Amino acid sequence: MVERVTLSPGIIELTLRNTGPDPVQVAQIAVNDVYTGATEPLGRLGEETVHVDYPWPEGQPFTVAMLTSTGAVIEHEIPAAVKSPATGTRLLALMALLDTYVGVIPVALGMIFLPVLRRARLRVIRGLMAVTVGLLAFLAIDATIEGLDLAARIRRRFRRSAPGHPRRRPVLPGADRSRPIPQGP
Repeated sequence: MVERVTLSPGIIELTLRNTGPDPVQVAQIAVNDVYTGATEPLGRLGEETVHVDYPWPEGQPFTVAMLTSTGAVIEHEIPAAVKSPATGTRLLALMALLDTYVGVIPVALGMIFLPVLRRARLRVIRGLMAVTVGLLAFLAIDATIEGLDLAARIRRRFRRSAPGHPRRRPVLPGADRSRPIPQGP
């Protein structure tokens, strides 16, 4: 299983983890049908970082496929290749700023309005609570719809990669689509 992909110019760094019960070895790695070497055997829950030399195009999608020693193929799709951000003080400052926006500011605003709410009438507090409950209900419904949509997409992807599932053959531009493609022996 691919846990993490780090892209730097000309290099794809894959962090692999064996989540199965048996040791496994990646026999070949293919990036957009360009094959590279093998890896060391990965024990149960073992982790390994693999460096693949590949001149990946900026902004283009590509697929990394790994053939294991047992014959299983593990595919990982990268929808748009972009250089991975380097970890450093700039990224740390950005994360601290994000934490301030998401955590500290809302709590501070809530604490500022607490004395005003203590002096408010019961009718105003009930109105604010109704708005809050309505907003939470909307967020719950929206999250459920998003989750169901994501589950449907994942189900289609797993169904497509299941053994025995017929894969659609690509049609070349200008090819006669009415004739079947001849099968090999």
